[in-house]
Amino acid sequence: MRRLSLILALIMLLTCIPVHAADAPILTAFGDSIAYGYGLDDPASQAYPALIAKSAGAVLRNHAVNGQTSAELLTMLRTGAFDEDIRAAAIITLSIGSNDILRPLLSGMTSADNMDTAFYTEFIKALTGRNDTMTRLAEIAKGFGENFRAIIAYLREKNPGAVIAANNLYNPYAGQSITAGNKTFRMSDVGETWIAPLNAMFPVSDNYVLVDIHSTLNSGGLTNARIVLMRFDPHPTQTGAARIASTVCDTAALRNFTRAVFRDVETWQWHYPSASWATRTGVVTMRSSGRYYPNTPLTRGAFVTMLGRAMGTAGIRGDTGFSDVPATREDAPYIRWAVENGITDGVGGGCFAPDTLLTREQLCTLIERCLKNLTDVSLPSPVTDFTDADRISGWAKDAVGTAAALRLVVGDETHAFHPSGTATRAQLAAILLRLTNLTRRD
Repeated sequence: MRRLSLILALIMLLTCIPVHAADAPILTAFGDSIAYGYGLDDPASQAYPALIAKSAGAVLRNHAVNGQTSAELLTMLRTGAFDEDIRAAAIITLSIGSNDILRPLLSGMTSADNMDTAFYTEFIKALTGRNDTMTRLAEIAKGFGENFRAIIAYLREKNPGAVIAANNLYNPYAGQSITAGNKTFRMSDVGETWIAPLNAMFPVSDNYVLVDIHSTLNSGGLTNARIVLMRFDPHPTQTGAARIASTVCDTAALRNFTRAVFRDVETWQWHYPSASWATRTGVVTMRSSGRYYPNTPLTRGAFVTMLGRAMGTAGIRGDTGFSDVPATREDAPYIRWAVENGITDGVGGGCFAPDTLLTREQLCTLIERCLKNLTDVSLPSPVTDFTDADRISGWAKDAVGTAAALRLVVGDETHAFHPSGTATRAQLAAILLRLTNLTRRD
C-alpha cells in the first residue's frame, strides 16, 4: 500500500512539472521595465512578452532589466552572455528607449517627498522645455538612434532568421492635463515633445519589424500615470500591457508566425534560421501540413522562384517564350524575370526544363550571374580550396570559387563541396539569406 502511495505521489509530481515540446519556439525578450512588467501584479505572466509567448505557443526567455537605457542594453549584449538565447530564438522582442529620456527628465519628480519649491521649479521648466534635459534632447535622441541600430545589428548578426519585433515609444501621459500656477498644460502635447525626437530615430530597415505601440496606447487609462495626483509612473497597466502584446501579435510578421514553426525542422538544426527567414519573408511558402521539406531537391523553376522573391520581385507576367512553361505555372513570372535579367536561359529547342534538378555547381553559376547583373557587390578572387575541388567542372570553377570567397557556400564537415550533388531547398534558402545580408542597405 505504501509503495502504491509513493507511485501515485510520483505521478502527481511529474504531472505538475511543465514540459515544453522539443520543437516549441523560443521567444527571447530584451528591454526595460515595460518588457519586464514593472508594476504588474504578476510580471512573469502579465508582461507583454509573456502574453506574446503564450499566444505563439513559445517558451519565454525574458532578459528585460528595469530602468535599462539603450546604451546599457547594448553593453549587456556585447558581453556575449545572451548569445545562446539570441541564436535559439524564433522571436525576439525589444522595448527600449524610454529611459533614455525619462530617466534624466523625471529624476526627482516621482516622489511626494520631493514636491517642494525646487521640484515645482524644475517641473515647470520641463513642461515648458527650458530645463537641461530638454536642451539636450537632440543629443539624447541621436545617441539613442546610434545605440538602437547597433542593438538591431548585433541581434541580427547572431540570429539572421528570427522575427525581431521592436516597439516604438508611447506617450504615457496621453489624455492628461495639469495646472501649474495660472497655466494649464496638456500633458499629451508635452509628452510628444519629449518622445517624438526619439521615435524619429527608428530606422526603416528589413532587419526588424517596428511595432507602432505609440498609436495603440494613445488614450488615457492604459498607463499608471495620474498627473493630477502628481503620479508620473509611465508604465502600462495590465490592460496596457495586453494592448501592447496584441499590437505586436497583429504585425504581419507575428500574424504569420505559425508559418515559421515547422514539424520537420528543429531549432538546433543548421538550416532553422534560414528556414524561418525564408518563410517569414515569403521566399518559400509553407505547406498546409506545417512541413518545410528542407531536403527537397531543387529544380530550375524552384530556384528562380526563390531567387526572385529574395530579390524582391514578383516576376514578369506574360508569355515566357518556352513551350514547357505556360503562363499559368506558378514559376512562370520568375522564369521570365530570370531570363530577361541574364541569370539563366533555356536548354534549347524552345524549352526551359523547369522541373530538371539543379546541381550545386550549377546553382553557383546562377548565383554569380545574379551578383553581376543585379547587385553592386564587388566580386572577390575565387577561392576553391574544397577537398574535392578537382571534381568541380571547369566551367563552374570561378563561380564556385566566388561563392565560396563570399561565404555564400561552404563545404561539409570534411570541407567537401559535392559539385555534382543535387542542391536542396534548405541549401538555397541559406545561400539566399547570406546573399540578402550581403546586399542589404540599412
